[in-house]
Amino acid sequence: MDINNILALDLEEAKTKLNNFGYSITEIKYLNKPPGKAKVVRIKEVAPQKIELLITYHKDLIDA
Repeated sequence: MDINNILALDLEEAKTKLNNFGYSITEIKYLNKPPGKAKVVRIKEVAPQKIELLITYHKDLIDA
């Protein structure tokens, strides 16, 4: 699995995919605070099968 395929996914979806492929998340850092959907913006492999995630809360500004 190419871990870069996790970029821009919702945090929960990214956690599920990473877990399914045997990765563990060592740290999650945040660029900003809620509200919004938590999206993965950076992935760093710190050791084999161990990664750090950088998350941003993205608020969709388009009104439906």
